[in-house]
Amino acid sequence: MVVYKKLTLKRLIQFNPFGLFYIIALCSLTFLFSLIFPHHEFISSPSLTIYGTILAILIGFRINEAYNRYWEARILWGQLVNQSRNFARMVLSLINAAVLKQEQAKDLWKLKQELICRQIAYNNALRLHLRKQENWEELRPFLGEKEWEGYLAAVNKPTQILKHQSQRIQSILNQEPGKDFRQIRFEDTLNEFYNIQGGCERIKNTPFPRIYSIMTEGFTWIFATLLIISLYDEFDWQLLVIRGMVGYVFITLDKIQALLKNPFDNTIADTPMTSLCRTIEIDLKQMLGEKDLPEAIQPVDGILY
Repeated sequence: MVVYKKLTLKRLIQFNPFGLFYIIALCSLTFLFSLIFPHHEFISSPSLTIYGTILAILIGFRINEAYNRYWEARILWGQLVNQSRNFARMVLSLINAAVLKQEQAKDLWKLKQELICRQIAYNNALRLHLRKQENWEELRPFLGEKEWEGYLAAVNKPTQILKHQSQRIQSILNQEPGKDFRQIRFEDTLNEFYNIQGGCERIKNTPFPRIYSIMTEGFTWIFATLLIISLYDEFDWQLLVIRGMVGYVFITLDKIQALLKNPFDNTIADTPMTSLCRTIEIDLKQMLGEKDLPEAIQPVDGILY
């Protein structure tokens, strides 16, 4: 996620270097063609105006739809943060020595730590699952060695972690399913985690309509090209610079929507899941009373991941 407040020339160039190179090269070629083929009619300005107006409407609609996907992803992860805190609060307040077996009551704090650390593991597993990353070693510090190894063969690791969490809570409370209000509350919270995960997977696995994306991208590059090379029949430096800037704006807007439509691809427009997972980890460990806390994730070159 982009968090820098000032847009410098360096960042502008780094964001879309190919588009900038293409515009500069095209402007240079247009200048050469104006010297070789002066006063050669190519395409009328009114035609380009109509083309550009229609294209601007299409790009605006596309950006709006892409932003809706991005914002929904951010809402879902905001819910995950809140529900994780809620789950930890329930663990600390609803699980006590009175509801445990005698041998479990001796290790009350360890049981609470186990459940809360498993929730931290789930959040990180969901992040890796959505980004299709394979560094599952990150989960090892939050799980027992045997439990961690048991998840490695699972296709959907977050789902299996939640299933194990539900089974563990039932065994700790020592009640038949549905007979204890505590277990009902826990199950409602775990179901909410499944709903959040399902919403994220829907965004991840439902691509933006490809035919619409391809056509709009193609029309954008064609428009930027025609906008510039149409000047060589009546060359003007000022118009060339202005049209070059307009063409670059159109190309850059097309790239922005391409980034926004995939909020789980670990790009600069990605939902900052790594930072959110660390925020949850810090909050939950503080709720446990731990003092040795990890540092919050900081932006790198104005980008928060």
